[in-house]
Amino acid sequence: MQHCKQNTVHHPEKSPDKTFLLWFPEFNPASLQTKAPHGTLFIDPGLATEPCAHLWRPDTLPLDADTARTFLRESDGFVREHGRGRQSLAAAALTREDFYAQTSLAIRSRLTSPAESRKSHQDPAVQAQQVLLLAWRMEQHTQEIQALQQSIRAGWDDLAQTLGMDESDDMPSLAGEKDFLEDDPQSLPWPMILESVMYFAPPGAVLATNHRAVLEELAEIESCAPEACAGPQYSHVQSLLAGNKGRLVRALGWRLAGRTRCPVHKPWLAAPREVLLLGSPDALQEY
Repeated sequence: MQHCKQNTVHHPEKSPDKTFLLWFPEFNPASLQTKAPHGTLFIDPGLATEPCAHLWRPDTLPLDADTARTFLRESDGFVREHGRGRQSLAAAALTREDFYAQTSLAIRSRLTSPAESRKSHQDPAVQAQQVLLLAWRMEQHTQEIQALQQSIRAGWDDLAQTLGMDESDDMPSLAGEKDFLEDDPQSLPWPMILESVMYFAPPGAVLATNHRAVLEELAEIESCAPEACAGPQYSHVQSLLAGNKGRLVRALGWRLAGRTRCPVHKPWLAAPREVLLLGSPDALQEY
């Protein structure tokens, strides 16, 4: 869970004359190897329990906080029943079927009456929020695993110092132990997260990322001409571009998500979007 300083919740969509940077596909600044540009916001899929200066929660999220947490409890139950965590969550999210249709009726009953369950089952807003919730949970799980690994390794290092062993000795190997927490970092595919972010992001949002796979995928899209972002509402973007920190691209949503056409069931991807690509696939840098 993210810990935030008490502050005013940001609702940038209420200031249409001012653009703002909305990060993807990560949800927490702590997940980044480098700091995001000052003022960048991260999407809150509906779980934050206190105001955060770096979070933005869409006003149009269909699931309230209690229902969102119920959904995550159901997803954890799915994991326990069907296999390992992140792989199972990814498999569930990639299916065309609604996630909670595979577990219990708890969430569906809170969303709608039985007579309208099928309508809710196909609601793109619900599906988009579910994707964001699953991706958030998987990112949190990765952070938890990394913290445990660091703690265990620190314990081995302390023990090695106590025993007077030198740095060339691999204490876990000598003890016949292996890293039982070793786990491939996995998450939902970034295009799936991006499509869900675009569903909720207002027109004033400039999406931003330094995710290597995104930079590689969008490398062939030409940068916007300087006059395309010449207005005062782009001042924060201009400062980054002037410092050669990245480049701004504009394309239809489906193209940015790596599709060859706009899916009929995702009409919001037909709208043009702007993405600020920071850094390069081969280098990480501070902004």
